[in-house]
Amino acid sequence: MDKQGRERRKHKRIPINLEISLQIVHPEDSLGTRSFHGRVSNINERDLRVTVFDLSSAQYQKLIRDRDLRYARMSCTFPTSETESRLYGRILYFDYHGKSENKVCEFALQFWELDDEEKTKLKAFVEYLKLRTGQME
Repeated sequence: MDKQGRERRKHKRIPINLEISLQIVHPEDSLGTRSFHGRVSNINERDLRVTVFDLSSAQYQKLIRDRDLRYARMSCTFPTSETESRLYGRILYFDYHGKSENKVCEFALQFWELDDEEKTKLKAFVEYLKLRTGQME
């Protein structure tokens, strides 16, 4: 929201509980990326919020060092599609809760360079969610 209390988002985020696999991409070690288990808590056609449950303190420190280039690859199967989607996103922000036992990290990711097929699958899924939740614009 802005200072006048108005919603800034062009696309309203829709609550969801969707399991995904997420890889944080560091340019210097693209072959050594590790997959993390995550859960999407909300999504729209432009971005999503995901919680990762097993990010180590060392991985978090690496994220802090690589400020300029923070990207992620995500894999999931939308309930509206029979094939797995591979999505790419720019990490907008992250919030690490490493003092807890689970080492949880929350990410906001903006979709980036999706091909036409992935855009179509994402849009169909978001439209499906809007219908189910009554959030049609």
